[in-house]
Amino acid sequence: YAVALIVPSGASADASLIDRSIATANLRLPEYARVCRWTWAPAKFTAEEGLVTGNGRLRRDAIVGRYGWLIDSMYRDAESARREASA
Repeated sequence: YAVALIVPSGASADASLIDRSIATANLRLPEYARVCRWTWAPAKFTAEEGLVTGNGRLRRDAIVGRYGWLIDSMYRDAESARREASA
């Protein structure tokens, strides 16, 4: 399943707004592409940090290199919740 690191575009974004936005987007996506878990990115993705190109495209390898631990934790947390639910 898909997970997402969220970088809000404005200071007014909150978790409930993100949840609603993801739920709305998920309605238009096939099941395999729906975002099941998300978390805030620790910092904005910038070209200076090497996380986006000069024209703003994501550099996925660089993002995974920097935040792979955070992405992995979303999968680990989901696995733990599944095990607890089946126990």
